Amino acid sequence: MRAVNVGGHQRFSVAQLARDLADYDVVNIGAAGTFAVRANVSAAAFRKALEAALPFDVETMICPAAEIRRLAATGVFAAPVADGVQRMLTILASRPKVSLPAGLRHPDGERWESQVVASSGRYICVLTRRLGTQPVNSNLLLEKRLGTSGTTRNWNTIVRVLKALETQ
Repeated sequence: MRAVNVGGHQRFSVAQLARDLADYDVVNIGAAGTFAVRANVSAAAFRKALEAALPFDVETMICPAAEIRRLAATGVFAAPVADGVQRMLTILASRPKVSLPAGLRHPDGERWESQVVASSGRYICVLTRRLGTQPVNSNLLLEKRLGTSGTTRNWNTIVRVLKALETQ
C-alpha cells in the first residue's frame, strides 16, 4: 500500500485488516500496509477484497510471489553495506517508460543519499543513507523521475514477506 499510516495520513489497523481478510490467508508485515497473501487468489480478486475492506481509497502495488522470489534469488542485496546504509525496494504501480542505470545517485557525487543498485520492470533496488537531519525519501525521487507512483519498503520487510510465503 502506498502512503498509509504515515504522519497521521490514512490511518487504520493493519492487524485488523489482516483479520478481515483471513479468507485469503493474509500475513501482516509491519504497520505500513505490507501483506503476504498465501491463498491462491488472483491479484484482481484480492485487490477487490482489499478495497472493500478499507474505509478509504488507497493505491496498492500487488506483486506476484514468483516475481519477488526471482528478485531475491538474483542476490541483488547479497553484498554487505556500510553502517547507516539501508537496502530498499521500490515497487512501482506500473512499468516505467525509461529505465534507471545501476549506480545512479541522488544527489550526484560522494554525498549521495539514494543510489540505484538495480532495476527490473516495476522493481527498483536502492541503497539509502541519511546524511542530513531529514530522512531520505527515495520514493518521491523515483516517482518524479519515472512518472509513475510507487511504494518503498526496507529489504528486511521483503525478506519477512518471503519467509511468510515459505509456508504457502
